[in-house]
This record gives sequence, C-alpha cells and structure tokens, in this order.
Amino acid sequence: MNGPAHTPGHNARPPKRIASGAPADRESLERHPDYLEGWFLFQSGYPWEAHEAWEDVWRTLPPGSAERVLTSALIRLAAAAVKARQRNRAGLEHHLAGAAGHLGTLGPTPVGGIQPEELARWIGSIYREAWLDAGPDEPGPIAALPPGAGPRVIG
Repeated sequence: MNGPAHTPGHNARPPKRIASGAPADRESLERHPDYLEGWFLFQSGYPWEAHEAWEDVWRTLPPGSAERVLTSALIRLAAAAVKARQRNRAGLEHHLAGAAGHLGTLGPTPVGGIQPEELARWIGSIYREAWLDAGPDEPGPIAALPPGAGPRVIG
C-alpha cells in the first residue's frame, strides 16, 4: 500500500478499490481474495482500507450465516481502529464491543479460517492507549494477531 492510511476528517480517501466481484460462502471465505486482502491491510495498519475490502465480502454472504457474522465483526474491528486514529475513545470502545459481541455469538467452531474465541480474546487484550496514540498519517498500529485469531497473510 502506498501513502498514508486514510483517516476520515484528516486526509483524502484513497482511490476506490476494485472488488473481485467473487461471491463468498462457507467453503470459499478463507480463500476469498477480498477477505484475505482485508486481513493483509488490517495487519499492515490500514484499517479503513481493510473495512472496505471486508464490506465487499460481507455484501455477498448469505444473511444470518456465521461467515456474515464474522465479517461484520471484522468490519467493526477495523472501524474501531479508525476511531482510534481519530482519537475517539468512545468510538473505539463502541466498535470493539460490537466486534466482540458478534464473535461471541459464533462459539468455538472455526469460521473463515479463524477461531472466533481467539479473536475475541485478542480484542479483549488490546492496549487501548497504543491504538489511540497511532498517528493519523502513518500506518498503525500493526495488528500482530496470535495464532488462531486470524489467517496468516503476511510473511
């Protein structure tokens, strides 16, 4: 990704990304190009861009499916990171709680190549001050997820 991560109200939106257009379902989610792109962007410190990639996936998933619930949680997690970059603690907490709430409905069964309980545990361990201290013009914070909390998409 070139340039600064987008922070609403601070810098210009990046060019509109082109979604793959591929539908996602239970069997394809963990290999879906937009889903994996979202993980790469999020783990690289580009939460706005990640949320846009995950929204493109979310639109193609069956309503009420575990995959759609997981993707909703990821969108909320990315929104929390954006709110942190805006120094909006209430927004950060609101979206982290929403993400954890979605994940809490999924139970122990893996969805999209991850363990929802591990991702929820990671959300609970986030050091809020580090997220709130990330500068709006730089990627960050880098999301170093523990094994099981997200697919490994960066080397």
